[in-house]
Amino acid sequence: MFFLIFGLDNSKKQAGDIVTAHCHHCHNDSNWGVWKETLWGSLFFVKVVPVTSKYYVACQICGHACKINSSMAKRVIGRREASGEVKEEMRKLIDGFQSQE
Repeated sequence: MFFLIFGLDNSKKQAGDIVTAHCHHCHNDSNWGVWKETLWGSLFFVKVVPVTSKYYVACQICGHACKINSSMAKRVIGRREASGEVKEEMRKLIDGFQSQE
C-alpha cells in the first residue's frame, strides 16, 4: 500500500524596508516593508512547488498592509535602497489605499 501526503503551505518573507509613511491605522510614522506571501504545494510536508505569490506593503508597527502588484514589488526587491521615484510612488499608493478604508 502506498500513501501520498499532499497539502498546501503558506509562507511569508520580508523583502526589506522601503519607505517611511504615516499609518492611518496606528497613527504612527513608520517604515513600511515589502512582504511576499507564497502558497506552496507540499509533498510529505516538504514545500515543493510554488502555487501563487502575492506582494504586500505593511506597516512595521501594527502590521496594517495593502496589496501591491508584482511589477511594483520586483522594482523594489533586491535593491539596497529604493529610488526617490519609487518611494514617492509607494507613499501615494499607501495613502490612497488608506483613504479608501
